Amino acid sequence: RRVHGGIFRCESEFKRRREQSSFSSTIPMSIFESLFGTQLRDSTGQLVATSTALNEVDAVLVYFSAHWCGPCRHFTPKLAKSYKTMKDKGLKFDLVFVSSDRNEQGFDEYVAEM
Repeated sequence: RRVHGGIFRCESEFKRRREQSSFSSTIPMSIFESLFGTQLRDSTGQLVATSTALNEVDAVLVYFSAHWCGPCRHFTPKLAKSYKTMKDKGLKFDLVFVSSDRNEQGFDEYVAEM
């Protein structure tokens, strides 16, 4: 629950920073491309340019997980629900899912459950 509560603290942090005049809502794309490469796979499985997928966000959440990880499988549905709630509220952020699955089949099965 502490981690899940952290998601909601992130929401209030987004609001607080957005209200501060010194907060820049522009994150240099080169940072994302150096971390994730020039392409990301979207939720439908299609490759999308990192610069397109993460354009105009205030923050990027990075979630490390795997199909075989029991605690991860318990937490991921909660994260997915919080993600949807925050996106529905218009918060300008996105989430990059970093898989530790041992093969693409495990990854595909896990993503299908989200």
